[in-house]
Amino acid sequence: MKRNKTPIDQVILEHTSYGGSRTWKYLANKYGYKDADTLYSAVKRLRRKARVSDFEDTAYSKAPEQVMSKKIDGDNMIVDVRGASVSTLDELVKFCEIDLEKDIILSHEVKKWAVPIKKVDKDKDGNQTTVVLRVPIFGISAKLRAKDPKHTLLPVQVITNVAQMRPKSIAVNENLVVVYSDTHIDFFRTREGRFPMHSRSTLKIIRMIMDDLGITESIHLGDLFDFAEHSKSFPKTQEFMFTTQAAMVEAAYWLDYLETKLVVEGNHDVRIRRAINDHYIAVGHLTRVDDLYGDPVTSIPHLLAFDRSGIKWIPDGHTPVAYTKDCYIMHGDRTYDAVRLWNMYSPYKTIFFGHLHRDASFCKTSPVGLRQVHAAGCCCDIKGMIPGHKQVQGWTQGFLIYDKASNRVEHILIENGKAYYRGKLYEADDEMDDKVIQDKLNKIFA
Repeated sequence: MKRNKTPIDQVILEHTSYGGSRTWKYLANKYGYKDADTLYSAVKRLRRKARVSDFEDTAYSKAPEQVMSKKIDGDNMIVDVRGASVSTLDELVKFCEIDLEKDIILSHEVKKWAVPIKKVDKDKDGNQTTVVLRVPIFGISAKLRAKDPKHTLLPVQVITNVAQMRPKSIAVNENLVVVYSDTHIDFFRTREGRFPMHSRSTLKIIRMIMDDLGITESIHLGDLFDFAEHSKSFPKTQEFMFTTQAAMVEAAYWLDYLETKLVVEGNHDVRIRRAINDHYIAVGHLTRVDDLYGDPVTSIPHLLAFDRSGIKWIPDGHTPVAYTKDCYIMHGDRTYDAVRLWNMYSPYKTIFFGHLHRDASFCKTSPVGLRQVHAAGCCCDIKGMIPGHKQVQGWTQGFLIYDKASNRVEHILIENGKAYYRGKLYEADDEMDDKVIQDKLNKIFA
C-alpha cells in the first residue's frame, strides 16, 4: 500500500529540529518519498517559491534583523547589507544614507536565500500546529568611489625662502658637506588627505644645522623617490596612485632648499624607468630634438630640470664614484656592504653609502692607513608609511657632515623631529607654510 507523502514543511521542520542529523535519505524513507534526491528537489522548489509576503501574512512578527557593514579603503568604500527588508539597490542607498552627490556606485550585487522560521498557530480548541515558513533573506553589497578621489593632490607648500633663512653672520665653510640619503619622496593618499612618505622635519633640521655651520653644499646618496606607484614589489592600490607629479614638485623644492649639488641613483629611483621599459620601451629612450644625446625626456634628470639647476646625476648607484681624492660615494646594496666594504686593502679610503636606512660606521686601520665606511641613515618616514615586508623596520633618521679637508665624518641622529648637535637642540615638524611650492620653483627656474 502506498503511503501518503507528508507535507514538505513538516519534513523540513523535523530536519532542522534535529540539527540536520536526520538525513534526507532517512526522511524520504520515513515520509513516503521515492528517494533522497526526490525529497531534496521538493525542498529546493519550496525554497525558490518563498516570498516576503509568505512571512508578512502570518502572525509571526519578528523578522531577521538588518545588518550593515562599511569598509573604507582609500577612495573606495564597500557597503554590505543583509536582512529581509532591504532587497534593492535604492533601498540600500536609503538605508545606509549614501550621499550620491559625493560617491558614485561602481558596481553592486544582490543575493537571495531562504531561512526557515517556525510558526506556532493555535485553533479555538487550544490545539497547537507548528509550521515552517521560508523567509527570504537578501544580501546586497555595493562598491563606491568618491567623486573627488583627490587624483590631483593638494598643493605642496613651501617652508620659507632659502636665502632669507641663512644667517648672514655665519661665514661660509667650503670644506663641510652634508651627506644625506633615502628621502623616499612620495605620498600616501586617503580620504582624509595626502601624507608624505618623506620626513619633512628631518630635512628642515638638516637646513638648520647647515645654516649654523655655514654649509652651502649637500649630496644625496640615492632613493630620492619611493615611486610606490611604479613598484613591482607590492600590489598597486589607490593610496599610491597619481602621486608621481606631486613627488617631482616636492623633490625639486627640497634639492634646492638643501643646496644639493649631486644625486646618486638608488634602487627605488629606477622604478619609473623600469615601468616605462616594461609597458612602452620606445618612450623610455626618447630625447629632445635639440638635444638628441641628452637625458631621455622621462628620466629623473630631465623631469627635475637638473640641466638648469646645476645638479649632477650619478646613474647606477651600486658602483663607487669618486667625490674627492679620498672619498667615494654610492647608494649600495647588501652584497656589496657585506663583502667588499670590509676589505681593508680596498683602494677607497672613505666610502659613503645609503640603502640601509640605518646610521652605521665601519672603521679599520690597514697598512696604508685608516679605512672608513659610513651609512648615512635615512630621511624618510620610519613609522610604517612606506610599503615594506615588515611593519616595524628599525630604521634610523639622520645624516652626515663630511670635512673634505681632514677627511673626518660626523653622524647626526634625528628622533621624533629632534636632534642634539654640539650641545644645541634642533627641533622641527612636518607642517608646511601656506605659500604654494610652485611659486618657489618659478623663481628658481626663472
